[in-house]
Amino acid sequence: EEEEETTHTVFGSKTPFAEPKWYDSRNKSPYYTDDHRAFRNQIRKFVDEEIIPHVEDWELKNAIPREIYVRAYEVGMIPAVIGWPEEVVGRKRPKGFDGYFAFICFDELSRCASGGVVWGLVGGLGIGLPPVAHFGNEEIKKTVAGPCLRGEKRIALAVSEPTAGS
Repeated sequence: EEEEETTHTVFGSKTPFAEPKWYDSRNKSPYYTDDHRAFRNQIRKFVDEEIIPHVEDWELKNAIPREIYVRAYEVGMIPAVIGWPEEVVGRKRPKGFDGYFAFICFDELSRCASGGVVWGLVGGLGIGLPPVAHFGNEEIKKTVAGPCLRGEKRIALAVSEPTAGS
């Protein structure tokens, strides 16, 4: 007797357990949609082509080139990480936008295997920019949030606490 062959789609690595289970079409989810898959493909292409080949050099130089921040904005990585406030980003959210989009960005960017690049590109920005972009007045959104989103400026969050700090 021949075994029935089933076909399924696996995104990314074919190595077992190398990718999250929702990348395998056999694991259907009502929460992970075609909109997420399309965005993931866009972010993965950016990471594979414009991040991973340069990680070692950036680590040695202790710097990520300014144009990478601009590209991260263009492909939607930075807007997604901060919750995509349309009035600050200057363009509409992708179809189906939700919290998974930020997760997809971190998941894909983490494949570069460099905590320095992940935190340098979206870590501090992902902590420092959302309060400004979502709750700042119009002037600060225009002079700080917009330029940070577009890769023209950087931002960080500094917190002082009575017995600790960040």
